[in-house]
Amino acid sequence: EAPPSRIRLGGASLRGRIAYREAGNTLQGTLEAHSRDVDHGPLLTALGITDRLAGHARELDFLLTGMGSSVGEIWQQGRMELKAEQGTLIVINPRTAGHTEIGITSAMATHQRDEGLTLDGTGTFREHPFSLALSGGTLADLTDNDRPWAVQAEGTIAGAGVSVEGTVRAVFRGDGADLLVTLAGGTLHGYDGLLKTNLPAVGPYTLRTRLATGGAALRISELEAGIGQSDIAGYLHVTRDNNRTHVVGQLTSELLRAADLIGSNAKPEPEFAPTLEPRPEIAKRIFPDVPIPTHGLVRPRHR
Repeated sequence: EAPPSRIRLGGASLRGRIAYREAGNTLQGTLEAHSRDVDHGPLLTALGITDRLAGHARELDFLLTGMGSSVGEIWQQGRMELKAEQGTLIVINPRTAGHTEIGITSAMATHQRDEGLTLDGTGTFREHPFSLALSGGTLADLTDNDRPWAVQAEGTIAGAGVSVEGTVRAVFRGDGADLLVTLAGGTLHGYDGLLKTNLPAVGPYTLRTRLATGGAALRISELEAGIGQSDIAGYLHVTRDNNRTHVVGQLTSELLRAADLIGSNAKPEPEFAPTLEPRPEIAKRIFPDVPIPTHGLVRPRHR
């Protein structure tokens, strides 16, 4: 057992303690660390999770314990706890070289081979607070793009409740998904900042659908949606080919009300008290009482 010291995992620097003992060809070890103002991207890379996440945390606690013939086997088969507070998580898009930043208030992740991964967290996304409770398969399945990773999650954002259940094959590429998604909220107007658009203040709304992705295709099936008293159901298949988007689908409805779809944002007309005398703002001349010179104008010719 070593005294508390500086521990480096890849490019991440933590302060903690390592203890282990040998039992034949098996190691039983514990790594416990705490750090302030740490970049957790290199840590996730060093642990073999992904290199497409970056960011930092003001407070980070890390615990790894288990048995195995190597440190890597302890990581795969042991128990891991990771807690972060007050930081950011940056999701890197390898296709566009862009990134999406998520604010972290608090997050707690645990992983064990027989139990899989659990994650509970709160934070902000585009200035909207959110909460998340997620459970999924093992880290081995998460990092293997050829194996489906099971996931079940519930959360809130922009005043809406969201739930997701299904599988994803390439999680960090956002590909190979087969997910059942439900969404319910009070008004679509709350998504303005989240989607960077201007939606009407209509609602309440509900949505239930199955999303499947593969390459450049998106399949929306088993769609059931409602806004106010209106409803819509059906399916949509969206594909992209040579920078062109193709949409094929069928949508049906039993009731569509215009008020449900466009909202009622009109302001009432101001009321004026009846009067027999013209109001000053109406009696004013629109044009000044000055003759307009027309002697320089040319008469147009018509044919």
